[in-house]
Amino acid sequence: MGFLCAFSPLMWQYSVTSEVFALNNFFVGLIMNVTLKIACYGEKGWIELGAFVCGLALTNQMTIILLEVPLIVWVFITCSVSKDIPVLRRTALFFLLGVVPMYVILVFCAIFYPHAGSWGEITSFEGFIAHLRRKDYGTFTLYSGNDANAEGLVERILFWAFDFSYQGGFIAFILCMVGCAVILVNRDDRHLACSLKREDFHRLRVKSASRALALSLIIYLVSFHSLSNLPLRNPLLFGVHQRFWMQPNILSFVMAGAGLTWAIQRFAPVCKKYQALVYGSMVVLTLWSLKRGFAISDQSANTFFKNYAMGILDALPPNSLLLINYDQQWTSIRYLQECEHFRDDVTSINLSMMTYPWWESKHKLYPRVEFPGSHYTQANSVQWKNGGFTFLEFIDSNYHSFDGRIFIGGDINFDKSHQEYYEEIPHGMSRHLMRKSEANKMSTDSFLRSSRRTWLALMKFHKRLPDSKMYPAETWEWTVTREFYSHLVARATYLLELAVSEERSNSVSGQLLALFESAVWMEYVKLNDVENSLTPGLAKNLGLAYMHIVRSKTATNFTEIENALKNPEMGGVDLLEGMSDLLPSHEASDWKAWASRRWSLSWGEFLRMNGAELDPSYANVKNIYNGVMQATGGEQIS
Repeated sequence: MGFLCAFSPLMWQYSVTSEVFALNNFFVGLIMNVTLKIACYGEKGWIELGAFVCGLALTNQMTIILLEVPLIVWVFITCSVSKDIPVLRRTALFFLLGVVPMYVILVFCAIFYPHAGSWGEITSFEGFIAHLRRKDYGTFTLYSGNDANAEGLVERILFWAFDFSYQGGFIAFILCMVGCAVILVNRDDRHLACSLKREDFHRLRVKSASRALALSLIIYLVSFHSLSNLPLRNPLLFGVHQRFWMQPNILSFVMAGAGLTWAIQRFAPVCKKYQALVYGSMVVLTLWSLKRGFAISDQSANTFFKNYAMGILDALPPNSLLLINYDQQWTSIRYLQECEHFRDDVTSINLSMMTYPWWESKHKLYPRVEFPGSHYTQANSVQWKNGGFTFLEFIDSNYHSFDGRIFIGGDINFDKSHQEYYEEIPHGMSRHLMRKSEANKMSTDSFLRSSRRTWLALMKFHKRLPDSKMYPAETWEWTVTREFYSHLVARATYLLELAVSEERSNSVSGQLLALFESAVWMEYVKLNDVENSLTPGLAKNLGLAYMHIVRSKTATNFTEIENALKNPEMGGVDLLEGMSDLLPSHEASDWKAWASRRWSLSWGEFLRMNGAELDPSYANVKNIYNGVMQATGGEQIS
């Protein structure tokens, strides 16, 4: 069962990931081992070692307390620690020796070596206590968003049961249930309590410790799923929640081992071949798990987040200010800047951190940035009146000092006060904040060329995207693909808006090229990205681009447009590859007829999509489409 646990996809995945969970798994195994040592030998040295490990484990991940508390209670009862004052003192001392030094180092570094990007303010007693109990995240909760539609306790436990059946196979789940039942219900060992033999006494204590471990599993499943509040029907949030199942999974595999041992001892005397059959089945199951786990968890070629962060940073102009609102973006960019010193000329700030009152203590760590108040908050709120600042005030205070080089990564959903005065212009996989007075002067042609250069820099790092089969929606790598295509659509849509609004252009052919390039980029996304291809907005904008191509009075041939779109301007990525069936041939002279057909297909698809009627322009699009279909004898949308 140990191999089956180690080769399970979840355990394997986080054993090769820079996260707290691999170390937590180590502590879970170590605590169980020490518990059984105490049961077998009972020497006081093992109790002190267990106390030290429990304290040290708490400095890594708080969920370990759900394992520690039942086992600590068992040790106190079984070994009568509370009655032996010297042992109680030593146990408490060793527990503190595990906990205190790590937090002393943390406070020491915060005072004498403060670092930009560090979370919380722990140099005060109140700040330290808040940090210790994860007040900013929500103590013993995982989600700070709206959890009104989150699942209940029973449903969450069922989610775990189904996932464990996947991790170790259904047979492992059955054996786990059998093992728990045998350990908790079987009372065949009651006669040992009256025995004076040492080996019987040790056997009784081991069984008692096993019951404590089984109870720890039950306590974890009930307590954790009562407190955790992540909506599990969201695939990405499910993946976040799933990581906390490794701790009960380890216990569950131990229980499965107990169930397997009971089954062998129970049925082996009946059939001598039974034991060999069971062992053979376990070998086959382990090899199957190894093969499956390797196919899923081979991360030797996984450089997606490094490429993702490098693509964002490399596309920024020198000495820029980057405001980040995504966890995966923040951690990957911070690693590159802090550990590899890649583009450390860019000042990066986590917007979520900036919303806490303790952010005022971090101001001095950003000498180039001017903060117009204590922390980022909403206008006219109590915190704003007490000295906070809005996003607009922050941008106004730093726009000139950064020479307009301010960029946003992620969505701004907390405060949109800046949108009246600033335009968010697509810039690779970020957005450039530009004053509207300056953005209104930008021509279609200038944006087309500058955004091409940005994507040229970015495409060097995105020649390969995460495979959706290996990285489904539960993984963080999946978000890289989502962002890549979403920003492609954002660039194409903004280019379309400029081309449509620019009625008087110095270069009409340039405007036509922008319309065509916008359509090609959207066709590329529709062809390669399932998520975006199902959105009504993409189909509507694609039809809009084709409609304006049809209306254009410019006569040009397709070859000229195709040559403008091909390499090397797109960094070696040919957007036309695989789209030959969608585009006219090189010799096609009536390219407007082709654009007309593509318009008809795109808007027809849009009008038939679920949710399209919620689009504000749905009625107008429908009237135009049906009018054209009526005039040409095509099928109208009712």
